[in-house]
Amino acid sequence: MVIYICSGLLGLLYRKTGRFNAARTVYQNALIKNPDYLPVRKNLGILCELYLHDLECALEQYQAYLEYAPDEETIARWTAELKQRTQ
Repeated sequence: MVIYICSGLLGLLYRKTGRFNAARTVYQNALIKNPDYLPVRKNLGILCELYLHDLECALEQYQAYLEYAPDEETIARWTAELKQRTQ
C-alpha cells in the first residue's frame, strides 16, 4: 500500500511542477498494479480533464472510479457533466 501512496504523491508533485506526462505515467503504472486505488484514479481523471484536456481519458477514469464507489456524488456529478461535454 505504501507504494501506491507514494505513487499518488509523486504524481501530484509532477502535476504541480508541470510534468503532466510524467504524472500520467506514474498514475497509470500504479493503477495497473492496483486498479481499485481510488485516490490515484481520481487524480488521473483530474489530470486528464483539466491539464491534458483528454476528456475521454478523464471520463474513463471517473467511470472506473464509480464502479468501485457508486455512491460518490462528486465523481458522479463530474461524470455526468463530462458526458454532456463530450457529446
